[in-house]
Amino acid sequence: MVYNETVEAFEKGDDNLFPKSSEKKGFHVRPKAANSEDTFEFTNGLQITKRTFWANRETINELIQLKNIDKTNANKKIKEEIEKSQEQNTKLAELGYNTITRDATSDTYKIENTKEFFLGDKGYLYIIYPYGNKEYTSEMDIVIIK
Repeated sequence: MVYNETVEAFEKGDDNLFPKSSEKKGFHVRPKAANSEDTFEFTNGLQITKRTFWANRETINELIQLKNIDKTNANKKIKEEIEKSQEQNTKLAELGYNTITRDATSDTYKIENTKEFFLGDKGYLYIIYPYGNKEYTSEMDIVIIK
């Protein structure tokens, strides 16, 4: 449904037809660009900000319930993985390398706030935390919830 509506928006050259999160369809389309100049030529000939599919917040919460994921244990695992990554980066920074700083206590790292994820072949939930700048994503953490 969301995919077909996105195709229709392209076919008609009307970016107002992109699915919105308020429509409660599980996913929506919104900008995901490095900055306001990160654009492409839309089918109507205008330059618009690059877009991508996003999962609505209720989608990740439904997935958590469907897979019977214990939020407390999942948040503990995420925190442990992020802290481990930060420890590695601290060591690299001490050697003079530029690294990304992570705050494992940030709400960004709560499972219910997950924005980028996929389900693997075995049904594992892969949560992705990409980091970077306007040029490229240089680093990421992937936390696997079994």
